[in-house]
Amino acid sequence: MLRSLVGSEMCIRDRWKGDHIELFIDAMPDADTNRTTWGDGQFQIALSPGNFRTTGDALVDVKPEAYAYRPEGLDVSSCVIAARRTLQGYALEALVPFPVLGISAPRQGLPISLEVALSDCDSPEGAQEKHMTCLLYTSPSPRDS
Repeated sequence: MLRSLVGSEMCIRDRWKGDHIELFIDAMPDADTNRTTWGDGQFQIALSPGNFRTTGDALVDVKPEAYAYRPEGLDVSSCVIAARRTLQGYALEALVPFPVLGISAPRQGLPISLEVALSDCDSPEGAQEKHMTCLLYTSPSPRDS
């Protein structure tokens, strides 16, 4: 992700006020194809690169982290997030284990919908400057077969 000012001083719940990546995941896209609100198997997880500071002070150094906006209270402590600076900003890698998504037995061909949102915020006020999404996969509806 490109970034002129890297990192954020916000607490993880307020990560939307700083650079972050959001994952919108539907682990059961064929469960209710007509739903218009959040439901079972749907997740909104924010990934933060942290602030890349290495002062040794835990109150100053913000590490890369994950936060679940939906469902509220979802334990994402098993997610693994890594970020590093690049010449253009930073690179972020993340592992979201299948059990976090309620999937105990992943298999080839398992339908999962994923939308990735890149959020850019370079202002000290925490204003959303740019937000871009990309829908990576939508499960084919059985009606389309």
